[in-house]
Amino acid sequence: GRRDRAAEAIKLLSQPIPRRDLFAHTGWRQLDGVGWAYLHAGGAVGSRGAVPDVETALTGELERFVLPDPPEGEALAMAVQAVLWLIELAPQRIMFPLVAAVFRSVLGGADFTVHLSGTSGVFKSELAGLAQQHFGPELDARHLPGSWSSTDGALEALLFRAKDAICVVDDFAPIGTLSEVAALQRKADRIIRAQGNRSGRQRLNADLSARATMHPRGLTISTGEDIPGGQSCRARQLILEIAAGDVDPAQLTKCQRHASDGRYAETVAAFVRWIAGSRDEIVRRFKHRSLALRGESGGAHRRTPTMTAELRAAFELFLDFVVEATEEEALKRDEADELAERCAQALGQATERQAHAQEATDPVERFLGLLSDAIAGRRAYLEAVDGARPAQPGRWGWRVLSADAWTSDAGRMVGYVDPETDDVFLLFDVACRAASDARGDGLSLGVSSQTLQRRLLEAGKLKTTDPGRTTVRKNVGGAQRRVIHLPASLLAPEPDRRAGQGDEPAR
Repeated sequence: GRRDRAAEAIKLLSQPIPRRDLFAHTGWRQLDGVGWAYLHAGGAVGSRGAVPDVETALTGELERFVLPDPPEGEALAMAVQAVLWLIELAPQRIMFPLVAAVFRSVLGGADFTVHLSGTSGVFKSELAGLAQQHFGPELDARHLPGSWSSTDGALEALLFRAKDAICVVDDFAPIGTLSEVAALQRKADRIIRAQGNRSGRQRLNADLSARATMHPRGLTISTGEDIPGGQSCRARQLILEIAAGDVDPAQLTKCQRHASDGRYAETVAAFVRWIAGSRDEIVRRFKHRSLALRGESGGAHRRTPTMTAELRAAFELFLDFVVEATEEEALKRDEADELAERCAQALGQATERQAHAQEATDPVERFLGLLSDAIAGRRAYLEAVDGARPAQPGRWGWRVLSADAWTSDAGRMVGYVDPETDDVFLLFDVACRAASDARGDGLSLGVSSQTLQRRLLEAGKLKTTDPGRTTVRKNVGGAQRRVIHLPASLLAPEPDRRAGQGDEPAR
């Protein structure tokens, strides 16, 4: 016990021991004698501006999360005008959501991710960098805090510490072997789900005590040439697609100059100071407005209206700040109302595009499309209900050998077709394997066979079912089998006989 006694003696004989409080995260914190203050790598900002004697211990790229002293008067007007000018850099369906996300993040943790998608060279990382530089002039496109090449644990810790701020995770590019692509997709799914669910992975220490759970506490902005897949994963993202020509390089340079000069960070610092004096009331106001706007928003998924409503409410709050803090010098009230209306239109446009991205990952549509492709590509085929060749073999995956001869040896038999009713009866597990193989990327359809059957039923795709089941019992191929009953039109269109695609091979 001498070691323990020595440690205790050192502590007792070293009185008084100085105490320092170091904060290892950004964002809001209630401080004694100060009230609400916003922490950053350079200290804190409160209702009276910079708060003295506040120390933070941020590491890595978080060291660059530094807000300047909040400007006033003409300097504030210039900083705000730079942010308003940024909105015009690219199409409004991109810039309004991106700028709104900055101010949404300051109001507390969000349950969605903003994803910038586009091919190489369309300036998606640069746009993400401009958004990130609202929290520090040095956080440009070459010093973004996160990367999809980082480990899962490193990203979890980063997004936990970047509280009440946006944090960019750059360069989602699923390339390499099938296993490498699958691993990156799993990582993205895990991080984006954690953001969407506001939850972290629970783990134990070596002594079986619980570790502190780290979950995203800000708003994640992701970039990549591809979009993280899966219907549930995409439902937790607002996807902003950037095309070549959307961003003018000359105007981009001007915005980057504003960002590096600290104009954007000055605006956020002033916005934080404006909030700090009555943060609880402003957050309540933001939540009430979000709920009111949610009823006006639409989308292909139930999460989408909440995303767009919160972004609209945050942007309106930012406009209120600009009008009030600059006494309408930087922005008149009627101009603010016009910008709020444009923001609503831009989010509506983004929502329409979101619906297309969501439909592309709908398991039902994906399954039907892949299976249809497999049949058209002769990788899967159907027989007649009596087990013989169907009446229209070319339509159902059979390959022509000669004028009167067909073969199905190149594909997998997935079900039966009734020539009298033109209905299809699928051997569902076999059909699912054929659809998964048709993906070509080694990944599954994203849901189990049982879940997919229920989704087909809920989507109204099944023609008939037995009571309490999604299947029907049918005498097919000379035996009683449980099959999925679909209209034939879902898998193969009616052939155009004028093009030689009927019962006989084309000549």
